[in-house]
Amino acid sequence: MKRFFLFCSGADLQVLARCPTDESKYAGIGATIVLTAMMAAFSGGYALYTVVRSVAAGVAFGLLWGAVIFSLDRAIVSRIRKQKHFYQDLAFALPRMGLAVLLAMVISRPLEMRLYERELTAQVARMNDDAFNDAVERVNGRFGRIDVLARDNERLARQIEASRRAVEARYGEWTAGRDGAAAPDTPGMVSAEQKQRLDDARRRLEAVKRRNEPVIARNAREIDRLRAQRNQQLARIDRAPPDADGLLVRLRALRQLEARDDEVRRASWFITLVFVALEIAPVTVKLLSMLNPYRPYDELLEEHAARLGGSSP
Repeated sequence: MKRFFLFCSGADLQVLARCPTDESKYAGIGATIVLTAMMAAFSGGYALYTVVRSVAAGVAFGLLWGAVIFSLDRAIVSRIRKQKHFYQDLAFALPRMGLAVLLAMVISRPLEMRLYERELTAQVARMNDDAFNDAVERVNGRFGRIDVLARDNERLARQIEASRRAVEARYGEWTAGRDGAAAPDTPGMVSAEQKQRLDDARRRLEAVKRRNEPVIARNAREIDRLRAQRNQQLARIDRAPPDADGLLVRLRALRQLEARDDEVRRASWFITLVFVALEIAPVTVKLLSMLNPYRPYDELLEEHAARLGGSSP
């Protein structure tokens, strides 16, 4: 296992065998690289699984992504060599540390989604409901004429009802006058006058009905037609579309959770920083080791490179 970690660190095993005091350091660097690659494999596999919903595809991509991260980390660490001055070492390592930070942020995001699985599921459901309600409101907004026509029919119906009540009132007066209840001394004259009022009310009712009822019927037909169109468009709205639980949707849900909940935002930053620390650990350890004047492995490696006619980067 130790030899495997030494290989993962990118160290030259033949040179390292001549300075066993550095073996533990490079074994730790190799173990960190392996751990980062494992996390990357899980992260990449889960990210693809959220897209294609295939365990086999997720496992295959996870292994591939882990191998890529392993190769990059191993290459980053193995190519850092001691320069004449420490600021040269730092300048040489900074681009590699920047790449390590970028990889850490890429790796950590899918794992955050996995950690917040329940919260994200609930947030995605709320987002889908909001999207559905917004779509319904947009459709209803396009058919606002239905409400206009309905209100117009209500107004016309109230006019007819008011005329009908007026007829009923005049009929009651005429009946009372005919029976002598209104004016017992002159029942016939009262009855004739109120009969005229009743006839006038009836004529007004018929006029209102002739004017309003065709409009009401026309409006009702238009309302039925518009409602049929609206119902067809509403039926095409999918409450949970096929991509409602994909990677991009979950990333959007995670951002909304972070914006709404300070605890989630702090936890996300903490997870990202942990992965950043984990990712830059091999480079940092290698860089700090160059501050130690006693570097038997680096010195032997330089001598070995010089004998082979090479030069350190």
